[in-house]
Formats: sequence, structure tokens, C-alpha cells
Amino acid sequence: MLVSPRQSEQDDRSDIHWIEVRCRGCGRLLEKIEQHALRPGKHIEIKCGRCKVVNDLVGTD
Repeated sequence: MLVSPRQSEQDDRSDIHWIEVRCRGCGRLLEKIEQHALRPGKHIEIKCGRCKVVNDLVGTD
């Protein structure tokens, strides 16, 4: 049985794991990041628009 490219893309998206990034200051949901985007050594900074706290993430494993 053949699978069309569109169907295979949808199947790939269901395997994506998301990480919710919340502000350390006010707890507001800032962003959802794909788990593989936080690979080891990767450093991401996101500034909260409400309380101006800079939230940093460092990938491990």
C-alpha cells in the first residue's frame, strides 16, 4: 500500500513532543517549543512581555 506525502507529514507531526515555557516571574505561558529544539548545549532566552523577566533554557540530553 502506498502512502501519499501529505499523510506521512501528518503522521510525523503526531510524534512531536512539545515543552511549555512559562515565565519564572509571573507564571504566564510564553511559548511552546519542540523538544528536539532544545538539544544539548542549546541556549534559548525568552523575555516575558508582562513582567520583563528574562527566562533562559539550556538543553540537556
